[in-house]
Amino acid sequence: MSPIPLSSLRPDPRTESELRWFFTAAAGEMGLRSNWEAYAREGMYLTRRRSTYSVDIASIMPDLRGAHRASPIMRALNELEPEQRGILSAAYGDLRETMKAWPALTENQAAELTLAFRDLTGVVPWAAQEAHQRSRTTRPVVDWLIRLHRRAKSDRAAAAAKAEVVREAEAQVMAATRAFSAAKKLRRRAG
Repeated sequence: MSPIPLSSLRPDPRTESELRWFFTAAAGEMGLRSNWEAYAREGMYLTRRRSTYSVDIASIMPDLRGAHRASPIMRALNELEPEQRGILSAAYGDLRETMKAWPALTENQAAELTLAFRDLTGVVPWAAQEAHQRSRTTRPVVDWLIRLHRRAKSDRAAAAAKAEVVREAEAQVMAATRAFSAAKKLRRRAG
Protein backbone atom coordinates (compact mmCIF):
# COMPACT_ATOMS: atom_id res chain seq x y z
CA MET A 1 0.00 0.00 0.00
CA SER A 2 1.45 3.37 -0.97
CA PRO A 3 1.46 6.25 1.50
CA ILE A 4 -1.39 8.74 1.38
CA PRO A 5 -0.12 11.89 -0.35
CA LEU A 6 0.31 14.89 1.93
CA SER A 7 -1.95 16.92 -0.35
CA SER A 8 -4.93 14.71 0.52
CA LEU A 9 -4.32 15.12 4.26
CA ARG A 10 -3.79 18.84 4.32
CA PRO A 11 -5.93 20.96 6.57
CA ASP A 12 -7.61 24.15 5.44
CA PRO A 13 -5.71 25.47 2.40
CA ARG A 14 -5.90 28.96 3.94
CA THR A 15 -3.83 27.69 6.87
CA GLU A 16 -1.20 26.34 4.51
CA SER A 17 -1.18 29.54 2.52
CA GLU A 18 -0.85 31.57 5.70
CA LEU A 19 2.06 29.47 6.97
CA ARG A 20 3.81 29.50 3.59
CA TRP A 21 3.46 33.31 3.47
CA PHE A 22 4.71 33.69 7.03
CA PHE A 23 7.79 31.51 6.55
CA THR A 24 8.72 32.77 3.06
CA ALA A 25 7.43 36.31 2.55
CA ALA A 26 6.42 37.95 5.83
CA ALA A 27 9.82 39.43 6.67
CA GLY A 28 10.16 40.94 3.20
CA GLU A 29 6.63 42.28 3.29
CA MET A 30 7.42 43.96 6.59
CA GLY A 31 10.48 45.49 4.99
CA LEU A 32 12.96 43.33 6.89
CA ARG A 33 15.84 41.64 5.18
CA SER A 34 17.81 40.99 8.34
CA ASN A 35 17.49 41.65 12.03
CA TRP A 36 19.98 44.51 11.71
CA GLU A 37 17.83 46.32 9.22
CA ALA A 38 15.13 46.80 11.86
CA TYR A 39 17.57 48.94 13.82
CA ALA A 40 18.55 50.93 10.74
CA ARG A 41 14.91 51.48 9.75
CA GLU A 42 14.12 52.75 13.24
CA GLY A 43 16.77 55.39 12.76
CA MET A 44 15.34 56.41 9.37
CA TYR A 45 11.68 56.59 10.42
CA LEU A 46 11.93 58.00 13.89
CA THR A 47 13.17 61.51 14.43
CA ARG A 48 13.83 62.90 17.90
CA ARG A 49 11.70 65.96 18.74
CA ARG A 50 12.01 67.14 22.30
CA SER A 51 11.18 64.04 24.32
CA THR A 52 8.81 62.36 21.81
CA TYR A 53 9.20 60.49 18.56
CA SER A 54 7.24 61.13 15.39
CA VAL A 55 6.77 58.45 12.76
CA ASP A 56 6.25 58.98 9.04
CA ILE A 57 3.23 56.64 8.76
CA ALA A 58 2.97 56.78 4.95
CA SER A 59 6.50 55.50 4.54
CA ILE A 60 6.00 52.49 6.80
CA MET A 61 2.39 51.58 5.89
CA PRO A 62 3.37 48.47 3.85
CA ASP A 63 5.54 47.35 6.76
CA LEU A 64 2.65 47.84 9.19
CA ARG A 65 0.24 45.84 7.02
CA GLY A 66 2.70 42.95 6.91
CA ALA A 67 3.24 43.17 10.66
CA HIS A 68 -0.51 43.24 11.24
CA ARG A 69 -0.94 40.12 9.12
CA ALA A 70 2.02 38.34 10.75
CA SER A 71 1.09 39.14 14.33
CA PRO A 72 -1.67 36.53 14.89
CA ILE A 73 0.42 33.91 13.13
CA MET A 74 3.39 34.64 15.37
CA ARG A 75 1.23 34.55 18.50
CA ALA A 76 -0.17 31.13 17.53
CA LEU A 77 3.31 29.83 16.68
CA ASN A 78 4.56 30.98 20.06
CA GLU A 79 1.97 28.71 21.68
CA LEU A 80 3.55 25.66 20.02
CA GLU A 81 6.45 23.54 21.18
CA PRO A 82 9.79 24.52 19.57
CA GLU A 83 9.85 21.21 17.69
CA GLN A 84 6.42 21.94 16.17
CA ARG A 85 7.56 25.40 15.06
CA GLY A 86 10.65 23.84 13.49
CA ILE A 87 8.54 21.30 11.60
CA LEU A 88 6.24 24.03 10.27
CA SER A 89 9.22 26.15 9.24
CA ALA A 90 10.80 23.15 7.48
CA ALA A 91 7.52 22.20 5.78
CA TYR A 92 6.33 25.64 4.70
CA GLY A 93 9.48 27.71 4.64
CA ASP A 94 12.13 28.35 2.05
CA LEU A 95 13.91 25.05 1.44
CA ARG A 96 17.26 26.81 1.01
CA GLU A 97 16.94 28.21 4.53
CA THR A 98 15.86 24.85 5.95
CA MET A 99 18.76 23.05 4.32
CA LYS A 100 21.23 25.38 6.04
CA ALA A 101 20.62 23.21 9.11
CA TRP A 102 22.51 20.49 7.21
CA PRO A 103 25.81 22.30 6.54
CA ALA A 104 27.51 19.36 4.83
CA LEU A 105 24.68 19.08 2.29
CA THR A 106 25.81 19.71 -1.27
CA GLU A 107 23.60 21.26 -3.94
CA ASN A 108 23.40 17.90 -5.71
CA GLN A 109 22.25 16.17 -2.52
CA ALA A 110 19.64 18.87 -1.91
CA ALA A 111 18.38 18.45 -5.47
CA GLU A 112 18.21 14.68 -5.11
CA LEU A 113 16.36 14.93 -1.79
CA THR A 114 13.89 17.34 -3.39
CA LEU A 115 13.23 14.94 -6.26
CA ALA A 116 12.84 12.05 -3.83
CA PHE A 117 10.63 13.68 -1.21
CA ARG A 118 9.12 16.74 -2.93
CA ASP A 119 7.19 18.95 -0.49
CA LEU A 120 8.45 16.94 2.49
CA THR A 121 12.12 17.56 1.71
CA GLY A 122 12.65 19.98 4.59
CA VAL A 123 10.99 17.71 7.15
CA VAL A 124 12.32 14.31 6.05
CA PRO A 125 15.83 14.55 7.59
CA TRP A 126 14.27 15.10 11.02
CA ALA A 127 11.41 12.64 10.53
CA ALA A 128 13.90 9.96 9.45
CA GLN A 129 15.91 10.01 12.66
CA GLU A 130 14.32 6.91 14.23
CA ALA A 131 14.36 4.86 11.03
CA HIS A 132 17.95 5.95 10.45
CA GLN A 133 18.95 4.75 13.94
CA ARG A 134 17.12 1.44 13.48
CA SER A 135 19.01 0.86 10.25
CA ARG A 136 22.26 0.86 12.26
CA THR A 137 24.06 2.57 9.42
CA THR A 138 27.09 4.72 10.03
CA ARG A 139 26.18 6.97 7.12
CA PRO A 140 24.95 10.50 7.88
CA VAL A 141 21.15 10.72 7.69
CA VAL A 142 21.11 12.70 4.42
CA ASP A 143 23.42 10.18 2.68
CA TRP A 144 21.28 7.35 4.05
CA LEU A 145 18.08 8.99 2.72
CA ILE A 146 19.54 9.47 -0.74
CA ARG A 147 20.79 5.87 -0.84
CA LEU A 148 17.42 4.67 0.47
CA HIS A 149 15.62 6.55 -2.29
CA ARG A 150 17.90 5.09 -4.97
CA ARG A 151 17.47 1.54 -3.64
CA ALA A 152 13.69 1.90 -3.17
CA LYS A 153 13.17 1.51 -6.92
CA SER A 154 14.39 -2.09 -6.89
CA ASP A 155 14.49 -3.20 -3.24
CA ARG A 156 11.25 -3.91 -1.35
CA ALA A 157 12.79 -3.38 2.07
CA ALA A 158 14.21 -0.01 1.02
CA ALA A 159 10.86 0.97 -0.52
CA ALA A 160 9.10 0.07 2.74
CA ALA A 161 11.66 2.05 4.78
CA LYS A 162 11.26 5.07 2.48
CA ALA A 163 7.46 4.83 2.76
CA GLU A 164 7.78 4.72 6.56
CA VAL A 165 9.93 7.88 6.52
CA VAL A 166 7.40 9.63 4.28
CA ARG A 167 4.50 8.63 6.56
CA GLU A 168 6.39 9.86 9.61
CA ALA A 169 7.17 13.19 7.91
CA GLU A 170 3.53 13.58 6.84
CA ALA A 171 2.33 12.77 10.36
CA GLN A 172 4.71 15.32 11.90
CA VAL A 173 3.62 18.05 9.47
CA MET A 174 -0.06 17.27 10.07
CA ALA A 175 0.31 17.23 13.86
CA ALA A 176 2.19 20.55 13.87
CA THR A 177 -0.27 22.15 11.44
CA ARG A 178 -3.23 21.01 13.51
CA ALA A 179 -1.58 22.32 16.68
CA PHE A 180 -1.06 25.67 14.94
CA SER A 181 -4.70 25.80 13.81
CA ALA A 182 -5.90 24.96 17.32
CA ALA A 183 -3.62 27.60 18.90
CA LYS A 184 -4.83 30.20 16.42
CA LYS A 185 -8.49 29.41 17.14
CA LEU A 186 -7.89 29.59 20.90
CA ARG A 187 -6.12 32.94 20.53
CA ARG A 188 -8.97 34.23 18.36
CA ARG A 189 -11.58 33.20 20.95
CA ALA A 190 -9.57 34.63 23.84
CA GLY A 191 -8.67 37.82 22.11
